[in-house]
Amino acid sequence: MPYTAPTLAQAQVALASRLNDQFNVQWVAAELTLYIQEALRTWNAWTSHWRERGTVTGVLNEPFYDLPTELPT
Repeated sequence: MPYTAPTLAQAQVALASRLNDQFNVQWVAAELTLYIQEALRTWNAWTSHWRERGTVTGVLNEPFYDLPTELPT
């Protein structure tokens, strides 16, 4: 059986069901999306699941780096 991932709409329906709010009375879809995104970011930070290796060359007296620029996909 191949791996499948739920779509955002499926995740919203599942979350609304767990919150006992199937008709989005208490939480609108935009709020559910924010909660899902935050949960995925937190899970990624705790587990390092979506991790890639890259090289960034450090520059003296450069405290911050724009990682999307330094490490393009």
